[in-house]
Amino acid sequence: MAGNGNTAFRFRVTLRLDGRECWREILVPASLTFFDLHAVLQECFMWYGEHLFCFCAAFPNGKQVQVEELWGEEPSYHEAKYEQYMPVEPLPEVRIASETELGDVFPKARTARYYYDYGDDWIHDIKLLRTYRSVHVADPQLWDGAGDAPPEDVGGVYGFERFLDTLGNPEDEEHDGMVEWAEDQMWDRFTLNRHRERLFRWHKHRDMMLQ
Repeated sequence: MAGNGNTAFRFRVTLRLDGRECWREILVPASLTFFDLHAVLQECFMWYGEHLFCFCAAFPNGKQVQVEELWGEEPSYHEAKYEQYMPVEPLPEVRIASETELGDVFPKARTARYYYDYGDDWIHDIKLLRTYRSVHVADPQLWDGAGDAPPEDVGGVYGFERFLDTLGNPEDEEHDGMVEWAEDQMWDRFTLNRHRERLFRWHKHRDMMLQ
């Protein structure tokens, strides 16, 4: 963890949507924990933190690391539960998200994956674009982005396509109900400034809670 306070990372995080564009570019302090990064990405993609998550990365020497919250699970169950995300032989090193800083994994690892909601199975590819050293970045920043992210619990990639088709067809018998559901989910189209405001509000709330 030493030295992470004067380093920042610029990441591009791309949500896999079978050809549909959806990505965010963020600047974050290396001293953030992976749990903090999870919260940042929740804001950037307008998720609501209702489901489990993990980060997976591999170092140049082939060593793999899986970062998440254990939630009190037995280690053997924990390791087997997520074997679909990383090879089980050898088992990855498991680290706790709230105790692992970004600078403990990056920039040694250049890429990672962020998995959210093991039912809908949202997979985000994280690419490290640049490392800034001897700088002070006080708070996470959303620099750029494109594409609408799916609403929470829409039913995976297939469910999102159906959701968009239904919204775009007023003649569909499910259209009005889908519009109402989208409003209940507080789903909205991607707008950079609006998403920036959301991330800013999260960070200010976090600062208040830590005081």
